[in-house]
Amino acid sequence: SLIDELHDQLDKAPGCVVSCVGGGGLVLGLLQGLDRVGWQHVPVLAMETEGAHCLSAAREAGTIIQLPAITSVATSLGALSVCSRLFERCQDQPNRVISRTVIDKQATSACVQFADHLRVLVEPS
Repeated sequence: SLIDELHDQLDKAPGCVVSCVGGGGLVLGLLQGLDRVGWQHVPVLAMETEGAHCLSAAREAGTIIQLPAITSVATSLGALSVCSRLFERCQDQPNRVISRTVIDKQATSACVQFADHLRVLVEPS
């Protein structure tokens, strides 16, 4: 997994791992990988765009909810609800997953900046 590769290549644990959310499978896999290599202290910064923010919405509501629709430009990873296992991990370890939501303009601006500075195209998800 990605975390196993990081563990093999880094001299020490990262300060955090940043990921998009979607339905939560990737973030859950990152958490499992961090646990497996002994990096339980490393938080995951889970980024979402408004309109595709199923994890943030569930955490705010205190229960898994279903978004009425994906209204963000970041549609490729959009899920109407977050997976229950990730939501439960967030409830059990609220400081382990840091949820942040940005507006579409911020996400698309970051894509442009990434292309300008690194010459690599990424999508807003």
